[in-house]
Amino acid sequence: MKHRSLLFLMIFIYLGATPVFAQVKGLPKKQKQEQTKPKPKQEQPKPNPEAKIKPQPPNENQKEEDFWSFTRDIDTKEAYESFLSKYPNSKYLSEAEQKIAELSKPKIDPKYLPEVVYVEGGTFTMGCRERGSFCSDDEKPAHQVTVSSFSIGKYPVTVEEYRYYCIQTGIIMPDAPSWGWHDDHPMVYVNWNDTQGYVNWLSRETGKNYRLPTEAEWEFAARGGNQSRDYNYSGSNTIDEAAWYGKERAGQRTHSVGGKKGNELSLYDMSGNVWEWCQDWYGEDYYNNSPSINPKGPSSGFSRVLRGGNWFDGTTYCLVAHRHTSHPGNRSDDRGFRIVLSR
Repeated sequence: MKHRSLLFLMIFIYLGATPVFAQVKGLPKKQKQEQTKPKPKQEQPKPNPEAKIKPQPPNENQKEEDFWSFTRDIDTKEAYESFLSKYPNSKYLSEAEQKIAELSKPKIDPKYLPEVVYVEGGTFTMGCRERGSFCSDDEKPAHQVTVSSFSIGKYPVTVEEYRYYCIQTGIIMPDAPSWGWHDDHPMVYVNWNDTQGYVNWLSRETGKNYRLPTEAEWEFAARGGNQSRDYNYSGSNTIDEAAWYGKERAGQRTHSVGGKKGNELSLYDMSGNVWEWCQDWYGEDYYNNSPSINPKGPSSGFSRVLRGGNWFDGTTYCLVAHRHTSHPGNRSDDRGFRIVLSR
């Protein structure tokens, strides 16, 4: 009986009391677990791209200010002209116009700019006009040519003018001829390629269009343009009036420009003194198919045209129709050049 009572007591404890004790003993542990368990993070609301404030585009005043600042940084004539084309009524109008005027001034001392003579365009007969044995085959046939207006150097480019170019650019001056350099003599020892450097420099520094004359422009000017009296030499039928020619007669050297009679346009030394490079390639048969308006020579070739005769050779070479030629890389003490200023 005693053992049976003890058995019932053990069953009671196992079946009934265990949950109670578990609740009593487990409560602090469960609470502790709940207290130490990390709380879940609250999700942040995602940003709405459409809710962002869009930057406002610059207004016209700000655009003008930015463009003006950019223009001043560049500081060129073209930049200021571009600014005024976009903002013609700008508050910076006066300043921009002043800068354009300043930047338009030649950077070259005017003393060293070749003097030019205006030649009104016109029509003339180019080539040899049947002077018997004086006519060379490449001077035929005589043909009508029309040229537009241009300005051409009153004299060949002088030693002084070319030396200034060399000083300004760092180009090396050629060795002097046997008679030495004289400031008012025509520049020599320049090849065709050298002349391109010179005219390109003039154009760049002045903002104008300098170049060599075309062969047609050269002959039209040498003949006196629209005022031509049809002389055989430039300005006269008497060669001693118009030219330094023949080495004995010329003293075997160049002479001061303008020392002989000028032609109808007051152009000097277009016969004699030095050969003058032209822009054109040389074509022996070019006159057979030359354009009648502003001919510019063949599109390619081996040599370039020379005109006008020189101090060394005889009378035939000084005729206004005479054509001569040389490789563009050749230099000589009897070759110079004359510039053209075109529109």
